Amino acid sequence: MAVYSACVVVEKFDLDSEQQNAALESLPYPAVVGSVGGLVTVDAEVPALSPADAILELRAALRGLGADVVRIDLDLVSVAEIADRLDVSRETARLWATGRRRSGFPPQFTSMGEVRLWRWCEVYEWAITQGLAPVEEVVPLSCDVVDALNGALAEVRSAPMEGWMTSRGRPATFSPRRLEVPTRDWETVGAR
Repeated sequence: MAVYSACVVVEKFDLDSEQQNAALESLPYPAVVGSVGGLVTVDAEVPALSPADAILELRAALRGLGADVVRIDLDLVSVAEIADRLDVSRETARLWATGRRRSGFPPQFTSMGEVRLWRWCEVYEWAITQGLAPVEEVVPLSCDVVDALNGALAEVRSAPMEGWMTSRGRPATFSPRRLEVPTRDWETVGAR
């Protein structure tokens, strides 16, 4: 069994609620709630058989506290954060990011102003393949798992809207113990 690191964005968690905070602290794994700009997150290190099982466990635990998972945070990192997490100089991380040292560094995900940002899961996977990072006791969720689960969460909470794309057939379901994603056969709702 591995231990997976995940940060989820939640709603219906009252930071001032002694009951919710006490219940979060009583979970059998580390889980810390935080808030930035009104966005409430829970960082947790969940032991599980798979990354999806880790998120399902965390989601079930948070639902038991009266909170709902909105999405899994993408864990975006700058060159400086990459350097810190991989214990290298900023110059080394910058050279990786620009392709001047080592090959195959993941493409940047986005930027904020002049700061380039990468998804940590992609950088971590690259670093493992390059022998630059030890396989950690606590590993980040894989990018594919984050994308799949965020897609399932989005589909579950959104109702079909006129003119929007929706999957044909059965909708996604995301129960505390099981994730079912519909086929990737899409149609435009209401457009004729």
